[in-house]
Amino acid sequence: MLISARSFDEYRAMFALSDDDLALRVLDCPGGSASFTALAGERGTDAVAVDPQYGAGRAELGELVEREIAHKHAFMTENAAKFVWSWFGDAERYTRLRTEAARTFAADLRARPERYVEGSLPSLPFPERSFDLVLSSHLLFSYGAQLDEAFHLSSLIELARVARRQVRLFPLVHHTSDIRYE
Repeated sequence: MLISARSFDEYRAMFALSDDDLALRVLDCPGGSASFTALAGERGTDAVAVDPQYGAGRAELGELVEREIAHKHAFMTENAAKFVWSWFGDAERYTRLRTEAARTFAADLRARPERYVEGSLPSLPFPERSFDLVLSSHLLFSYGAQLDEAFHLSSLIELARVARRQVRLFPLVHHTSDIRYE
């Protein structure tokens, strides 16, 4: 599985986040190296990210993701005709936005490490009903071929356990296609 650096704006679009949503206590699971928690926190949101990568070696995570972005840039440039560029425009903008997100994440991880908690589904290190809104992107259903139905079910139950109000998932399709998970 990849560690991605999605932006705050991508999160707003993916999860249809309103200003009211951003006034809630929010969990991003898995957070990866997204800038959502950092930029939501700057706006006053009580945001926390959880990811298994936030353990040992977490200080190097931003650098690792930047290398991954550079590698993906080469692939996307070579295969640009195969992508729909409605969000990013082109491979150059994709790379710039993902790199900015990774750097924002890395800076916030250093400045506010308490926002980034080591943990993974299907067992999160939080008490019941710890968050008003729980967001989960590009894990559940995206990796349906690699993660079995039992993992998905126990993970959904766990996300609901730590949520007081709502859980939002994105996308509901396999990461290599537009086919919905069964």
